[in-house]
Amino acid sequence: METINALIEKYYENYKGLPNNKPLVRNNQKNDAFELVVLEILYGKELGVNLSDSNSDNIEKLTKYIVAPPDQGIDIVVEHETPEGSQFDFVQVKNKYMSPLEIEQALDYMEKSVGKYLNSRESVNENLREILAETNLSKEDKSNCKYILVYDGIDNFFKGQKEDKQQVITATELQTLKDASRIEIPKVPEEVFTSDSFNNYISYEQAEETAILVNIRGYDLAELAIKYSNTSLGRNILFGQNLRESLEGKKSKTYAGMEKTIREEPERFWFYNNGITIIAEDYNLNKAGSGEIDNIILKNFSIINGAQTTSALGTFLKYAKMNNKDADIENLKRIFVLARILKVVDQDFKSNISIFNNTQNAITTRDMAANREEQRYLYNRLLTGEGSKHIYMEIRRGMKVPNDVKLLK
Repeated sequence: METINALIEKYYENYKGLPNNKPLVRNNQKNDAFELVVLEILYGKELGVNLSDSNSDNIEKLTKYIVAPPDQGIDIVVEHETPEGSQFDFVQVKNKYMSPLEIEQALDYMEKSVGKYLNSRESVNENLREILAETNLSKEDKSNCKYILVYDGIDNFFKGQKEDKQQVITATELQTLKDASRIEIPKVPEEVFTSDSFNNYISYEQAEETAILVNIRGYDLAELAIKYSNTSLGRNILFGQNLRESLEGKKSKTYAGMEKTIREEPERFWFYNNGITIIAEDYNLNKAGSGEIDNIILKNFSIINGAQTTSALGTFLKYAKMNNKDADIENLKRIFVLARILKVVDQDFKSNISIFNNTQNAITTRDMAANREEQRYLYNRLLTGEGSKHIYMEIRRGMKVPNDVKLLK
């Protein structure tokens, strides 16, 4: 499984100094190659871009989409032609952490650069002007423009975000898009969970299956709910093996009650909540220097019951961060959630566990079929198959239309 950083290293070596007259990847500027990685992952299939070969034809194709430095805040320009007219994606790529304010400023700067070009082409620098001049961009297209920031951080949101025209993609989301085929069931590769105290767990063994019962810190779950909310896939891969997605944030019937408990009596959250169930292909109980259990490492795992709880915690943390409510964040760190962690590899057994564990909200035969191979295959063929019209098929309740696929209206 090739990482984003490994791709950056490879593409830097392949493309540095090219093309000679206006290099897209400058010598000694390794981060320039991050733009190539982003273009390939987000748009490679649509545009027919394959960066494995740095031949002259490939380089010429790249110069149509990537703005060579200096770029006036816009690194990538992609025009999508539809029967209703053109849609435009403007992308800025930053291989570093950025604060919410810096993210907002970067997105606003891109929009201002496009506005300058539309008012007076000569007001933007030559590199950006040349690429925009090859598109059909006009003043009538302002409402058809989307501004996307890709950066090396965790949060894919900020206060005041215009979700219809502004998108934030994290390095985690980008890696997921690279690794996960749409036909596969997404899983979180590896994460570490903090328990409430040393050795506070119960183990269970039956034949080939093992499991543990443990209390997990609510703040850890909240962070993962945000980290793995993948806007481009239209779902949260933390719940990849669940039969349906969680209800949307504050719209959930249970959110108000959880919010009240976190603020007023966080220590009692454990008593009021039913807990969650996690299926993992493996787990390790990490030991501190004293030999006692310190934390739990889960590998290739998914929350198959408790998506509502986990999403509510993530929503609470998201709004606390956006509104700088430090007291709310500290309260979230004081709550714990009872978790059953099941070590299971067999796919049929996983599917049965998902069905039998989802009884709090009524499930239908449609839900039970959501993870079946032929359903995922049909979803994939309709969405991206050769000759298809990019048809979105909701096989899992609560899913959203993926942002990285341009559907015809």
